[in-house]
Amino acid sequence: MPFKSIAQKQKWGQLLSEGKVTQAQYDTRENETTGPLPERAAPRRRTVGASRSADAAQFGKLRY
Repeated sequence: MPFKSIAQKQKWGQLLSEGKVTQAQYDTRENETTGPLPERAAPRRRTVGASRSADAAQFGKLRY
């Protein structure tokens, strides 16, 4: 799985220096990464309907 951003790459560098990931794991991700990286990855969009049932979404109420 390639790095998605510069910030993620820096975090993995920190984990490598702390010994929480191996050099082989870091090198694998580094080799899979292609092209320029953004400073930060864009946040994933959430879907509203995923956490609601069909009838509760119709009336705008959460079902507990």
